Amino acid sequence: MNYKTIANVLGKLLIVTGSFVVFPLICSLYYKEDDLYALAITGLITIGLGYPLWRYFRNYQDLNIKDGFFIAFFGWILISAVSSLPFMIHGSIPSFTDAFFEMMSGYTTTGATILTDIEVVPHGLLFWRSQSHLLGGMGFLTLTIIFLPHGMGGVRIFRAESSPGQVITREKFIARNRDTMIWLWGIYIILNILETLLLCLGGRIGERLAKTLEKDSIKTKIIESDIDRCYYLSEQMDKTIVLHGDGSDQKLFYEENVGQSDIVISVTGDDETNILVSLLAKNIGVYNTITRIGKSSYFPLLATIGIEQVVSSRLSAVSSILQDIRK
Repeated sequence: MNYKTIANVLGKLLIVTGSFVVFPLICSLYYKEDDLYALAITGLITIGLGYPLWRYFRNYQDLNIKDGFFIAFFGWILISAVSSLPFMIHGSIPSFTDAFFEMMSGYTTTGATILTDIEVVPHGLLFWRSQSHLLGGMGFLTLTIIFLPHGMGGVRIFRAESSPGQVITREKFIARNRDTMIWLWGIYIILNILETLLLCLGGRIGERLAKTLEKDSIKTKIIESDIDRCYYLSEQMDKTIVLHGDGSDQKLFYEENVGQSDIVISVTGDDETNILVSLLAKNIGVYNTITRIGKSSYFPLLATIGIEQVVSSRLSAVSSILQDIRK
């Protein structure tokens, strides 16, 4: 094995990882929370570890398939380990095992978490955690290939990183492997930006609906888990009551006498949460519920569990909900 070349690639991998700390840092500065120090220290440590490896071994550029598999294997472990540092330094996840699991889950896009209450984690660390899912969606090592010199053997890393179905034909739609990665990452980032914009637009369905109901003199309550969003909605609404809490919290439903409501509408961006809210509302006596669903595969199942009034997650949802309310 070419250990010096492997050290070079791993060093570059650490530099790339450390550089991505800048985005959570900006988030932390914006919210003025106490995770800034942990993120900054993590960035300095990670780049500090990676720069010497890249600097001293930058002239070694021979990789074989065995080296590629080793980098793919050890790279995941190394990056997940250093990415655990901000959680341990901050203290939000003091255990290395738990922090490592959280970041490995992100980079492998497994989706599992040890956190029982994500809202208590500062925004900068939440951004860092979410960023691991973004990078893992394409495969973190494929991003490193972009920064490798031409001819260094990035295709071997890609074959080691990818599933068999992605490389079985060994065909390329662009001659140079690095250019292929640039195109793939470009398409991936554009799709994520578009999805983010759609989520932002879709997340305003509740706000627009409440404003319309106010004009119709219909008494309305909004349950919102984000405290900053609560303040914003309170400023925007004239008669609507804005409550800070979890819409799937049955205790909150009883405290606010939700069971006496004529109708409960759940329009969060998460289908499972919307289904749970509607089921809880029906369980405490609400006759009518309207549920926003995005996954078409759920529609055949909803009627069997008592959820009959369903609207699409598209932007036409507001008009659909108003039609149901005014019947």
